Amino acid sequence: MPVGDRRFDLILPADPVEFLNHLENDKGQEPDDPFWAALWPAAPITANLAYAHDWQPGTPALELGCGSGLVGLAALAAGLDVTFSDVIPTAIELALENAHRNGFAEARGQLIDWYQPPDLRFPQILGSDLIYETRDHAALLNTLDRLLTDEGHCWLGDPGRSAAQNFYDSAEDRGYSVRILDAEGQSMRKLVLGQFQLLVLHRGATGADLS
Repeated sequence: MPVGDRRFDLILPADPVEFLNHLENDKGQEPDDPFWAALWPAAPITANLAYAHDWQPGTPALELGCGSGLVGLAALAAGLDVTFSDVIPTAIELALENAHRNGFAEARGQLIDWYQPPDLRFPQILGSDLIYETRDHAALLNTLDRLLTDEGHCWLGDPGRSAAQNFYDSAEDRGYSVRILDAEGQSMRKLVLGQFQLLVLHRGATGADLS
């Protein structure tokens, strides 16, 4: 999978539905989200933006809803100290395997349920394709309230789904400042249906940088 000037070697199921059916039969359990094994549309663009950003090396970061872990891999390659997280243990295992295959043996995993978030803190959180269900927005924001440091930032890539506006409004109501960037990292004045956008949430003063 190409990201910037780098190519990542990813394990991805050719048929996510068949893959998940196989897991269910083997383990006797059904995944909470039947599509976590697919590479969702916002992930490659979010990964490119994370890879191109000038991060402070070694900054602790969390990838929420990691799936195969592409965004977290890009962040690792860009110098962040990434923990992969998901509510599905097999997703974390897959993301860590992909990290190890690409030379990041130090990567860690953390099981995180948005409805019972752990008491952890990260100055940087990244995710993609997480805000497509409005019913989950409050739980996601509760998780960010718990996990972000006082001056922390959260990057959320979205391919332009209608639910993004509800999340944007809800985040502002919570007191977050929210910026919108396009696929090139340029500021947008408003959300646009059908167009990739990166929502950058910040817990500190409005106008702070994106890192």
